[in-house]
Amino acid sequence: MKKKWNGNAGWVIKSIACLMMVSQAEAVTVAIDSTASSFIKDPAPGAGNAAYTHMMSIQNYQAGYNKTTDETTRNWFIFDIPTIMASESISSATFKLYMPIFIPGDPASDAGFGYSSADASEEFAIFGLSPDASAVISASDVLDDAGVPDDSSMFDAYYPFLVGGELYGSVTVEGADNGTFISMSFSSAGLVALNGSTGSAFMFGGAVVSIDNAPSLDIAEGLFHHTHPYGFGSPSFETAAPELILEIIPEPSSSLLLAVSGLLMMTKRKR
Repeated sequence: MKKKWNGNAGWVIKSIACLMMVSQAEAVTVAIDSTASSFIKDPAPGAGNAAYTHMMSIQNYQAGYNKTTDETTRNWFIFDIPTIMASESISSATFKLYMPIFIPGDPASDAGFGYSSADASEEFAIFGLSPDASAVISASDVLDDAGVPDDSSMFDAYYPFLVGGELYGSVTVEGADNGTFISMSFSSAGLVALNGSTGSAFMFGGAVVSIDNAPSLDIAEGLFHHTHPYGFGSPSFETAAPELILEIIPEPSSSLLLAVSGLLMMTKRKR
């Protein structure tokens, strides 16, 4: 039997749209500065790091290949993800990093340029920790009781785990980005991880994934040099902290679903 909408269909459709708009209007944007960040040098034999150091206390989050020191580095970041209600979820996340710029004669200038590469552009990506990283590394292990990165020789084991998980996002960076913030959106895998980390510390790693020059070529391919987001070193060189912007939305409430169902039922009739 053929069904058709009654004359109130237009009113009902508008009512449903209004209900959905009210639900969407409850979305909240939350911006979080990183709790900590730093870099770890590749400790593998032959990686160019004769004297391995992780530089946790400096919290400069450079990454890539450094021709001056003949070292390859990856970076990591920790954010305290807020607790959200069971009926809420993180629908999107944007990760922002500052690229320093040096301006001669400007006392407010950064210490140097964030982009340091002979190539026209580099690709930077962020990853979840390796699935088996939990046996070696956790956000709580990295921070001491005061919430400050804890210098420890154990961190040399962390390097291979920083990029072994799911891809959380990536971005192409150029020299023209010096003095600006670069942004990357979290992937669906990253959002799943974020939603599973609410109310706790969330850690992920990053790396320049476009390195194509062997160290013997003595060519730099580095990003985020001269970053000092937590006031280490000269105060005049302090740079903005890494930032995570979360969009938190409520799941459709049971009352909303009942209202929509009721309105739909009102529009149907039998011949």
